[in-house]
Amino acid sequence: MVNRIIQLYFLLLAFPVFSQKVEVIAEYQSMIQASDMVVSSTNAIYISGAASDKSMLIKLDSNGVEEWVKLYDYFYNWVPTQINRIQIDKENNLYLHQSIGDTYQEGETFINRIIKVDSNGNELWVSDTIPGSGVRFSVVNMMLNESVLTIVDDSKFDYSNDDAWAMITQLSTETGEVLFQSDPIEGVTAPYINQTPSFVDGYWMLQAWTDVLQVSHDGSYFFNDLENGMSGELVIATLEDQLLFESYRIADLNTFERSRTDLRWYDRIWDIKKEVTLTPKTGVLSDSVSFAVWKMIGINSKGLVAATQTNVLGDSLPYGSASFAQINPDNGLTVWDTVLTYGGGTHIMANGNNYALALEALGASSTGIRLYKIEVPDISYTTEFITDVESIPQNDRKKPITVYPNPTNSTLSVKFNQEQQATISLYSLTGALVLQKQVNATEIQLDVSSLPTGVYVIEAKTENGIETQKVVIEK
Repeated sequence: MVNRIIQLYFLLLAFPVFSQKVEVIAEYQSMIQASDMVVSSTNAIYISGAASDKSMLIKLDSNGVEEWVKLYDYFYNWVPTQINRIQIDKENNLYLHQSIGDTYQEGETFINRIIKVDSNGNELWVSDTIPGSGVRFSVVNMMLNESVLTIVDDSKFDYSNDDAWAMITQLSTETGEVLFQSDPIEGVTAPYINQTPSFVDGYWMLQAWTDVLQVSHDGSYFFNDLENGMSGELVIATLEDQLLFESYRIADLNTFERSRTDLRWYDRIWDIKKEVTLTPKTGVLSDSVSFAVWKMIGINSKGLVAATQTNVLGDSLPYGSASFAQINPDNGLTVWDTVLTYGGGTHIMANGNNYALALEALGASSTGIRLYKIEVPDISYTTEFITDVESIPQNDRKKPITVYPNPTNSTLSVKFNQEQQATISLYSLTGALVLQKQVNATEIQLDVSSLPTGVYVIEAKTENGIETQKVVIEK
């Protein structure tokens, strides 16, 4: 069914302090396309995608040895399907997003569903088709807590333009039943795929084109515009900042496309604190050198690990030189990098608990995949990553605001730990702003007696950041 070829090779670089190792631990040269990858608590590696136009899930051990390949085909055999996204819970059950369709042409209906399987790929439940209100609907992000799977999708409503707004759907992890679905969040473009969204102050951070959509466990959300309309890809959140990188084309020299990559540090209210143009360790940037980062992840004690691409004017390599790099998150300096003997763009990476994994598509038509294992030493830096819900020490800190009574039917009080200049905003669960006040005090009262019964999100925005809490109005 699937021809597997294992190739192992090592790229070893000797440094006085650092030692690194990059190896290819698995390779598939048949008609396979990869779309996502996760690592379990037992270090099993799961890769999703499509094999010969059928939904595919591969399980490998930590050394890249195949344990099984499963195909999930719940739709018409003549229509292409694939598993786009994976999430994994504490028991190592997997939640697979399966889609049908491969074009965005008028008259096409995209179908989406979630399949829950155990660690051996055995089906536990299959959801009904996830309802969507657009002419095109595809899941781009999935986030998980113990009882709810939260999905943020990409819904296109009019084939005459490119608008595609975000929507939020929540499913029960026990049954697959749809618990909640928001209206389209008009004006917020669908977020990019964030393989491991950071969870900060009760919200997952999802980076879109020029916005950041923040989504809570209960489906409430709000969004922030990035400063100066900048775009990029959110890498990871820290205790103080959000790290985001952007690769962009700056100029063409005849037919040569020259690219650069910036790493930016944003504060909690999404203003830029600093930015650095990344440079390769093994070379320098010039008008005849193009340098782009394809993917980047954060690993505790290791810093940032990135998949990069360097093109040199006049180089005979059709896609330039692929490489991996280790970057210090304090200052953006490249500590180490290595050029691969072959390779193209790498767009999927995963944290292997103490190492990085990177998936590369083989050939221009993605006729196979290659899996790299990247081991790098610990480096010294002060940045503290937020990697999952359990690693958020600030959730235990004393909240700077207190909201009471909650629930309420008339007046809502917001109390600060100290006198603050703040903007207090109250949002409905659909993201609509229903009330807003400016304050320069230690406490403020809001009259909510005219608002209908329901769940709302209150936001306090100060120079120190944004704090949000869920409140209930009962009549």
